[in-house]
Amino acid sequence: MDCITIRLERIISYTITNMKFAFITNLFISIFIVVLFTFNVGIKSFISTLYLQIITPSVDIGQTLYNNYSNFVLALDRSAKLDQALQQVADLSEKLVDLEEIKEENSLLKNTLQVKDLKLKDLQLVLGNIIFLDKANDQAVILVSGQVANKITKGSAVIVSDSIIGVVRKTEKSVIFVDLITSKNFVTEAININTKATGLVKGLGFNNVFSDVLNSEKLNLGDIVVVNATGEKFNNSYILGKITEVSSTEGEPFQTAKISSLINLSKLSKVLIVISR
Repeated sequence: MDCITIRLERIISYTITNMKFAFITNLFISIFIVVLFTFNVGIKSFISTLYLQIITPSVDIGQTLYNNYSNFVLALDRSAKLDQALQQVADLSEKLVDLEEIKEENSLLKNTLQVKDLKLKDLQLVLGNIIFLDKANDQAVILVSGQVANKITKGSAVIVSDSIIGVVRKTEKSVIFVDLITSKNFVTEAININTKATGLVKGLGFNNVFSDVLNSEKLNLGDIVVVNATGEKFNNSYILGKITEVSSTEGEPFQTAKISSLINLSKLSKVLIVISR
């Protein structure tokens, strides 16, 4: 009898539990339906709203992230190709600069070798690069090949084509220090090739003066003054410049003239250093 009672109690308890669960479940469903109808929101409308408010934005965000990633990867690829193209341009530019330098050197040598007044059979020409130009002090620093540097001595002429632009002051291995012809340290015997007037050309800083010319000699603007090859300093008639101004005083035995070089030193990068054999 007790066993039957216990079993009945268990059945009743289980039934009551299930009924409570079913009641609670149905209650929540009923409340949910009431809420939906209260706010005039149907299940279909609710699902549509859920799709529009949550799912669609999520998909859009995902698509945007994917597009941004794709664009980022594409940008990296383009950047790499751009860097490669820029490097190729830089390499080609270096080669072009080298070709231009070779062309400039060949032109410089060609122009010099075509000068008839220079006794080139008695000369060696060493090519040098101007690495520093000090116009304030009328000096220049030139770099030459180490193989020929020991052949260059103090007093060697530095020329461009048929014009002299300076004289070697000292050498230190491959570095050559030059006094420009405008330097106050520069002086040489000279001659006006147009009128044959003779005198001395001295550096004044920024220009030269043709001095100690007899008043009886003729000097004209534009006349070309060259080194007097019969003098002791140089054995070739290098061009010093052209006359830009003449000054004479009546009763004085000598007249002077300002000389301007034919070479624009500001644009000069390569020169030739003359070495006597």
